[in-house]
This record gives sequence, C-alpha cells and structure tokens, in this order.
Amino acid sequence: MPTVNKKAKGYQELVLGEGGVIDKWTKFGIAGWRFDVVDELPIDFTTKLCEKVKSEGKDTLIVGEVWEDATTKISYEKWRPYFMGGQLDSVMNYPFKEAIIAYVTTGDRRAFVDSITHILENYPKESLDCLMNLIDSHDTVRALTRLSGVEMPESKKDRANFRLSQDKYDLAKKRLKFASSLQFLLPGVPCVYYGDEAGVQGFEDPMNRGTYPWGREDKELLDHYKMLGELRQEYADFLTGETVFVQDDQLVVFERRARGQRLTIFANANPYPVHRKIFAIDGSGQIQNDITVEPLSVAICKN
Repeated sequence: MPTVNKKAKGYQELVLGEGGVIDKWTKFGIAGWRFDVVDELPIDFTTKLCEKVKSEGKDTLIVGEVWEDATTKISYEKWRPYFMGGQLDSVMNYPFKEAIIAYVTTGDRRAFVDSITHILENYPKESLDCLMNLIDSHDTVRALTRLSGVEMPESKKDRANFRLSQDKYDLAKKRLKFASSLQFLLPGVPCVYYGDEAGVQGFEDPMNRGTYPWGREDKELLDHYKMLGELRQEYADFLTGETVFVQDDQLVVFERRARGQRLTIFANANPYPVHRKIFAIDGSGQIQNDITVEPLSVAICKN
C-alpha cells in the first residue's frame, strides 16, 4: 500500500475539505469513526481530523486503535494527547482484553485488579464509558482458540487446518463464557468479533477470518451472548456508573454503583466453587443471602 504524506495540502483537502471523505460519509449518516493505527498519524493531523468530525455533529463518536494505555502512549518519540480535549473520545480497549484473558487462564486476581485499576485511574470517566471492549479481533488469535491453551503449530498450513479437540473446545467455551461476562460487565461497550458468539475458532490472520457458520452455530454460546445483551439492557444505569473493587481473598469482586444502589459482581477463576454471604436491605430491614460462585463463572447481586 502507498505511504501518503499526511501534511500535503491536497491530501488534507481530500480528507478534510468540503465534499471530502469526512464530509461525504457524515452526510450519508455515519455517526461514529474508528481511526485505524491512530498513533501512526501526525498529532496535528489527528487534531484536524477530529475537529472536522466534531464540526459535523457534536455527538459523533471517535474511537482510535491504541493497543496500550492511551494516556501514556508515545509514538515516534512523541506523547499522544488523546484525552486532553480536541482528539479522541475513546479507544479500543486492549489492556482490558489482556487482563481478562490472563485472569481467565491463570487465575491471578491481583494482576487482574491491578491492570483494570490502572486504566480506571488514568482514563477520563467519559472515555471509560465508551471504551471499545474486545477480547479478540481481526488482528489477534480467536478468543476461543487462545483460551483453549493449545500450542500454536509451527507451520501456517497446520494452523490453517487446526481444529480443537472436543475436550479443549469444551474448556475454551467455558472460559469464553467467563471472559465475555467480564467483558460485558466492566466499564465500556462490549464489541463482539463476529463468530465468537457462534463458536468460530482460528489462529492469526487470515485464519481468524473464517466465514460465519450459518446453521452450524454453537447454540449454547449464542444463548449466552443473548443473555449478556439482555443483562446490559436490564442494568444499563449501573453499567455506566462508578466501578469500585472490593477486597476478597479468593474472588475478584467489584461494584458498579449508580443512584445510591450497587450491582456487585463476584468472579471466580478458581477450579472450585466459592461460597459467600451477602447482605441487602429491603422493606423489612437487613436480609442475608448465601451465594455460590461456580468455577469460571460470575454471580451478580443487586442491592
């Protein structure tokens, strides 16, 4: 592909000018933009690009592809002012992706909490709420394949023909359901890479781009993702509220707080069930409930 001089007047008019790329597609109804490898763009051009998008509509969303912490991103020896106003609204959330996958596969809850807390502390709340939460993409190994724990075959031909054994698929599916639950309950907006909800597997590009398995979907996974979508609708207020981690010696526990109420999420990456007593207040006073969080699963309590 050709390399373009982004500072050239003709190029900037093509993208930013009247009837240009941004102008044309915004008038067609495009209300959101994802800038691929945004850290490859010059800082001043990124600013002009974002200014042009926002001039077409203040509610237009701008998401950039940034693989690291976007608040400390340095590219070409220059710090990128993505969240200082005038540039990105949010980014693809690769830090959450890596934290989720590591927790699901290793069970290291402290590393998970540290990684998530780091982003919670660094990102503006407005950017957190519209993070593009993913657990895989066209640039990565499929989540199902990675979560299986299998070693990648050396040759591309072997990788292209590889399919998980039934026991590895069952393990990966259980882990995927756990990982996607966290993806949907943490701050941000879940982005499901097509086919994850149907059981598609595959190594790196192009093996991760297989066609959708129409008529051969994994119904259990489909039902799971539908349930997660319904959950986000039911608890929409909480899932744009504050996020607070709660100390626990076996589980990852965090609260989504909104309007004086709490949605508490208990996540168990251990190979054994964990029992907890939870307390809530109803019209008759404080009540106690016992819950069991099964391995590789989450439990949710509203109080």
